[in-house]
Amino acid sequence: MTILTKKGDIVKGKKLVCQYRKEHKARLVNLTGGHKGMQRVVEGLPAEAIVDLEWGPIANRV
Repeated sequence: MTILTKKGDIVKGKKLVCQYRKEHKARLVNLTGGHKGMQRVVEGLPAEAIVDLEWGPIANRV
């Protein structure tokens, strides 16, 4: 398993589980087209995000 630790690294999945100590207020952000999404900043020592359910095209790759 690869652990991403550099600034700007991205973790993608259909469902992510986060472990952290502090969260900041959620913000509404624009996604593709007219769709909206939520963004939340979390902090920890360290904060972790674990993929619980893979995103479609990635999950189907062999």
